[in-house]
Amino acid sequence: MVIRLRPRLPLKFSQFSSKDYPGLTGALALPATKMDIIRSMLMTGYWNIGDSLATVGVWRVNLLKAMIEGYLDSNLHPTTYYLALEPSERVSMTFLIAQGLTHWVADYYMRVPILMHLSGRPVGFTVASLTAGGKTGAGKLKEKGRPDFIGIGYNEYHVFESKGRSLQAGITTKSSAAAKSPMKGALAQVSRIDTINGMTPKTRTGAVWILRPGAIAGFITDPPAGRESFHMEFDLREALFRYYRLIIDAAVLLASPVQGKGQSRFIRLPYGEGLTFVIERKLLSLLQDLQNPDFQGSEILYFLKINEEKYLRMRPLLNRLGGSIGLDGIGLLAKGDR
Repeated sequence: MVIRLRPRLPLKFSQFSSKDYPGLTGALALPATKMDIIRSMLMTGYWNIGDSLATVGVWRVNLLKAMIEGYLDSNLHPTTYYLALEPSERVSMTFLIAQGLTHWVADYYMRVPILMHLSGRPVGFTVASLTAGGKTGAGKLKEKGRPDFIGIGYNEYHVFESKGRSLQAGITTKSSAAAKSPMKGALAQVSRIDTINGMTPKTRTGAVWILRPGAIAGFITDPPAGRESFHMEFDLREALFRYYRLIIDAAVLLASPVQGKGQSRFIRLPYGEGLTFVIERKLLSLLQDLQNPDFQGSEILYFLKINEEKYLRMRPLLNRLGGSIGLDGIGLLAKGDR
């Protein structure tokens, strides 16, 4: 058995509701491993990863895995190679790493099981207010400045905007100062959403990550709401299908062998270069039902809610095996781990 201690990334939380999130304030640390971040990057599904897999195979899974292995060291600090990337490429890589970190912090600290990127999603917007005003600390609201992510839980929604910035060696600007400008933009974007499927979001959160030599720092804030401008509507079944598309592909479209003795509760789906997904049979059955237009999808959110504590208890075991599991019920292991 491989014992891996999790590095801890410094975070600064501010302005969260003390009623909904007691203790989520001030300086905290985010325990994380490379596999935690790889799993989160895979599950955000940016650019509809399922369609990418159906078209060109597992290249994107392998790409995201290689990024984290090459751009972050064992302490989750940016590597010299990452810091030496051509600036425009580093901007793109920083964006992807930041969205994986935001996915993980939403899961770990806010108990949001699903954080889904809106790119390519069939989401409708209708005007809620023509006099929208941003949250406290938000920058100027832009006409097309809508947020990146929606968080989905049982009977609750969240809005997230994730931003990443990199600082080169020799730059003395404090991370907190470097985060101020992108945070204004993030808060302006989450300020655009008034309701999601008729519900007021539980949070509208800005997350800014600063990557620099020897450190990654995160700044997570949820100030009081302003006057939001749009109602968001989407089909929950379709959204969940797209979020879990990678897992459904692994089990069905790519005909991966299902590993698990007899009627073992958990099964393994080998995938990509050196990765294996782990999922409960019952959850996989529910995910496959998402392909039925008559299936509502809320059954999955209820299943995740009642199994939340179980997944939390499983984390130390998966961590010792070099793996990760999220509150979305998806575990990830390196092939060969037992």
